[in-house]
Amino acid sequence: MAFSNTVTDIVPFANGLIMEYGTFNGATVTSGEITASTASTYTVGDSHITEIISWGFASDGDTAIIPAKDVAPNKIKITFTANDTGDYWIIGKAR
Repeated sequence: MAFSNTVTDIVPFANGLIMEYGTFNGATVTSGEITASTASTYTVGDSHITEIISWGFASDGDTAIIPAKDVAPNKIKITFTANDTGDYWIIGKAR
């Protein structure tokens, strides 16, 4: 299995920003990319993040997670201990 993430919801945050939050699973890998969802089935409807401006991560294994923004404006790469799982949130301007 490879890296995957599951969106829990995308919600209004403040001042035209929205927050996406969910979980990630790094089975058999040590890094992965979270891409902001463009699905319209969440609380904010058709709005989505086109540029991530803030993020947070929590490891279920109590280990470090290192983020990097060198992929694309709507993606964030994370590096973690092999087989780690956890939670994430990303914030960006609603588009």
